[in-house]
Amino acid sequence: MVGFNNFFKHPVNSYFRLISSLDLPTKKAPRLRLPASVWERVNETHKDQKQLERELIEDLLKSETPLKNTQCWTLPLNSKVVSQYSSPRTLPNNRSYLHSGVDLRARRPQPIVATADGTILFANKMVVPGNNILIDHGEGLFSRYMHLSKLLVHQGDSVQRGQVIGLTGATGRVEAPHLHWEVVWKGRPISPFLFLDKWRFICNPRFALTR
Repeated sequence: MVGFNNFFKHPVNSYFRLISSLDLPTKKAPRLRLPASVWERVNETHKDQKQLERELIEDLLKSETPLKNTQCWTLPLNSKVVSQYSSPRTLPNNRSYLHSGVDLRARRPQPIVATADGTILFANKMVVPGNNILIDHGEGLFSRYMHLSKLLVHQGDSVQRGQVIGLTGATGRVEAPHLHWEVVWKGRPISPFLFLDKWRFICNPRFALTR
């Protein structure tokens, strides 16, 4: 097992290569059943605002800070997965894309927690993500929580693993209430659950020895 610094700074970034790729769909993607009232709030008449928001997040994801903690991560919400990472979707305008996170069931507002120690880089409303939170965990590692009904943190706050940061909801581009949870490394979304499995080699050395 490589040392922690080499883990993140390996020149070919090989460790996460197999779980960071999001290619275009190769088969017809299921069409999202968005309510008309939702599509009206997020359709292409808002494309300029959506582009500005994408650029803002891209800039925030360039942040390079020291790692906050190597402890094991926790789930933001203990609930059933209703949409997998990289699952294909088609919007009402026929644009297809792959899901950049996982969706966790939350039919009514439920508290969500920070998956690990970090700093709040963003906590506000956007067109597609709705009310959302972006946490910087250091070394180019981030987590993001979307479609919230309530935000309980502010930009610049320091948070600890397990700290309640908001309530689930149905803001932004959603078919129904849920939590969209992303893990991003070096600007690229990666499979959250596969990341948790790989991260155990760092957060729990005994796991690595018994693997």
